[in-house]
Amino acid sequence: MSFFKTIRYRGRWLSSAGNTLLYIGGRRRPPRPPATKHLQNPLRLPKFLTVGASGVIVNMGVYTYLVGLGVPPAYSSAASVEASILSNFALNDLWTFRDRRTGKTATRLALFHLSRLAGAAANVATVALLTVLGMDPLAANAAGIVLGLAVNYYTSDRVVWRA
Repeated sequence: MSFFKTIRYRGRWLSSAGNTLLYIGGRRRPPRPPATKHLQNPLRLPKFLTVGASGVIVNMGVYTYLVGLGVPPAYSSAASVEASILSNFALNDLWTFRDRRTGKTATRLALFHLSRLAGAAANVATVALLTVLGMDPLAANAAGIVLGLAVNYYTSDRVVWRA
């Protein structure tokens, strides 16, 4: 005689402790996405890069407009960065990761802001390290941009719009 009886729960037959635990609280946990989940949509990365390019245009446009109004460059830069982050979030949410929107928009926006902070930190740390090691500053900045882009894509894919 088995210690765990076969029972019927919400229309399903359960015969093991593991299955029973999955149904506690009336919800079954969704399966974890495979490690290559981000590679299943081959257009996602090009879309992400296109949205990023549009963010550069938004950033430069807002910055140029505010500086033209007489706003100090530091304040103009902060406002233009925020404008580009908001536009990138909206486009990524509506286009790039449309099939993976779950939860509240405000939560995704907060996570998106944190993920951009992580990408910026990776960029700055890369530039600082490589210039200390003697690399040309422009080459170090290019390497920092690439690493920052990778961190931004990874955090968008795995944290903000997780499957």
